[in-house]
Amino acid sequence: MSTILANACISGQSDSHLAPLSECETFGCRLHPNIIEPLKILADAAKKQGFKLKVFSGFRSFNAQMSIWNAKSCGKRAVLSADETVIPHGSLQGWDLVQAILRWSALPGASRHHWGTDIDIIDAQAINSDYNVQLTQKETQEGGVFEEFHRWLTPWLEDNPDVGFVRPYQTPTNADDNAFGIAPEPWHLSYAPAAKIFEEQFDLDFLAQIIAGSDILLKNEILENLPEIYNRFIRVSG
Repeated sequence: MSTILANACISGQSDSHLAPLSECETFGCRLHPNIIEPLKILADAAKKQGFKLKVFSGFRSFNAQMSIWNAKSCGKRAVLSADETVIPHGSLQGWDLVQAILRWSALPGASRHHWGTDIDIIDAQAINSDYNVQLTQKETQEGGVFEEFHRWLTPWLEDNPDVGFVRPYQTPTNADDNAFGIAPEPWHLSYAPAAKIFEEQFDLDFLAQIIAGSDILLKNEILENLPEIYNRFIRVSG
């Protein structure tokens, strides 16, 4: 694909940059074409160790991300603190609520999942069919259902940098917990060679336009603080 990307692709309003569904069948979700072969390498490596890599979330459209955002804004979905406890609905308002949501959920139009280069992965071998995956740090840590998978995955990623996967949310983006930085997400992998192109062409002015024209909740607070949101919750290193 061209290295000149349409804003609609970067913001999740178009899926024209993704591989055809037939090419993504192995993983059950739409993906950027350049991630498919590296992901097969990772899945094969996991299989040799007794794991069954499953892409829990791949491409997510602007509207899908806005549905998550609005549900958290109005209390239909839980908003979590840094230690993954539920923040009672109504205890935070306005800008404080925006920051709390951004700890675990990307702003619509600015999610890396819009690009198809980023995925959330789990070990399907470790759970029963009725298990409700939460995508929490507790699941990946000692005693967690995906502990063994992540104990293997971390050194594998370090030992195989040429495959191209990184964890963009490996460490907190802000050391001051009161500042509501992005929480680490060890399950979130980014195919760096492709994601870098989207990062470089991200347009904050365009994001402001689509937020202003959308039905997103907390719109005024978002627009008033958009430069700070970009610096703390959108721009990442690694």
